[in-house]
Amino acid sequence: YILNQGDGWDWTLDYLGRSIDDALPATETDSEDEFGEAMSGYATMVGTLGRRLAELHAVLARPTDEDAFAPVAATDAQATEWAEEALRSLEEAVGLLEARRANASGSFARDIDTLLAARDKLPGLVKRLAAAAPDSLQTRIHGDFHLGQVLIAQNDTYLVDFEGEPRQPLAFRRRKTSPLRDVAGLLRSIDYAAATVGTDRQERTHAALPPAQADRRAALLDRFRITAGDAFLHCYQQTMAAAPQPWASTGQLQPLLDLFLLERAAYEVGYEAANRVAWIDLPASGLARLVRKLVGDNNGQE
Repeated sequence: YILNQGDGWDWTLDYLGRSIDDALPATETDSEDEFGEAMSGYATMVGTLGRRLAELHAVLARPTDEDAFAPVAATDAQATEWAEEALRSLEEAVGLLEARRANASGSFARDIDTLLAARDKLPGLVKRLAAAAPDSLQTRIHGDFHLGQVLIAQNDTYLVDFEGEPRQPLAFRRRKTSPLRDVAGLLRSIDYAAATVGTDRQERTHAALPPAQADRRAALLDRFRITAGDAFLHCYQQTMAAAPQPWASTGQLQPLLDLFLLERAAYEVGYEAANRVAWIDLPASGLARLVRKLVGDNNGQE
């Protein structure tokens, strides 16, 4: 048993929520300074998490005579399989969102329009990203990694719950694949935390913010996404580069990570459609943001 301050999800929602609440009433300059201090503290935690995850992946990438754990290099066939898996998830997600377009409004409607406009470009996009797969390593991975699978304790982070994705069969959960799938899961979890705080979909009640404060909160949440994601990735990459057997090269990391981020966000759309349909705009926003970055903006959104 590990004495802890809670899991990473609840800890992040509380930390980010308090940081936003403290920053909003202050003047813009003061709030920037105060929020910057808070983000520095969060970056320390999430950077530690990046190191710990890379240390796990380094152990799982070690050569071994145990077939169940011996790393194997990805092939051209693997690249095709990963592209097909991602495209299936994306097509399902876009279809689910298209069915909701008539009743959507505001930013949710704009996000759906972005995805519908980019629909024909998705097959080429995922094929191009997956082309980076050959010669990267496939290993056993955590398989269901997000902030809820982390315990915060004594200025450190502990990774828990190694059963994999519970909705998948055991053979799927035991399969070897890219460790970067775990990285994508954590980055999507950071984005989800920001979206949850940004829409108050947690046990916090607020009166509607004036437009100026709402805009400032959105800017602070964007700053959190960037700061937290960069800190996590920086420490992860540093640790991976120092590993005896790195599982991806510098040139492979970003395209494969983008591929798995797209697939993960698409999966989340399907999950929310099946379980919490009122939350479906959260992963839709993250998916649309990724598509805008990777294929360009079709609807005037930055």
